[in-house]
Amino acid sequence: MLDCELFFTTCVDPAPLSLSPVPALLRSMVVDEYFDDFFSLAASVGEQMDQLGVPGKRLQWLSHSYLASLMDSCPASYEADGVICPNQDQIQSYKDAVKSGYIQMHAFPHNGELEVLEPSLLQFGINVTRDIATRFGIDFPTVLSQRDVPGFPRSAIPLLAEAGVKALSEGSNSAMHPANVPPAFVWKDEATGTEQFVMWHALGYGMLPSPGTTSAELIR
Repeated sequence: MLDCELFFTTCVDPAPLSLSPVPALLRSMVVDEYFDDFFSLAASVGEQMDQLGVPGKRLQWLSHSYLASLMDSCPASYEADGVICPNQDQIQSYKDAVKSGYIQMHAFPHNGELEVLEPSLLQFGINVTRDIATRFGIDFPTVLSQRDVPGFPRSAIPLLAEAGVKALSEGSNSAMHPANVPPAFVWKDEATGTEQFVMWHALGYGMLPSPGTTSAELIR
């Protein structure tokens, strides 16, 4: 089993969170809200939508694989920082929701900034998700989702392709000048002959449409 906690303490936050009570408190509040509210709500809503039996209407809520890792193996260091680790009923409910497809994951364990990662760390992050998918008995997710961070480095294309990632989904910070790219395109790295299919939402993270909203307005 890959050490997801090691990945985050060495890559995402080089300074141990336990050194600062404020970040530790924020971490416990955010993680506990996923454990206690978001995941259980996703499981409940997913079941209710299935019971309605409306064709093509199923809940598929995207989350991060590092949270799945914490659900399955909550480290003692997190409890020391105030995180209330999930009980067996919460863990089983979460696993059932993942198996049913109500809760989805993407290819990277968190919302990344790929340009700051050297190749082995990028590969390790994807392997974290692959390991979790294997443990949960689901297929490895082949789409990498990124929100807020406005773009990807071209040098990541061959690394992602080699790791089994087939597509990128971008929801760019709306305060940034949008990249001059279409909403969907194939991005090729000519030096290596590799490519990624890219879905690009230039002015926000993506949203549910309001009544009467057209497709053109959503991608404008």
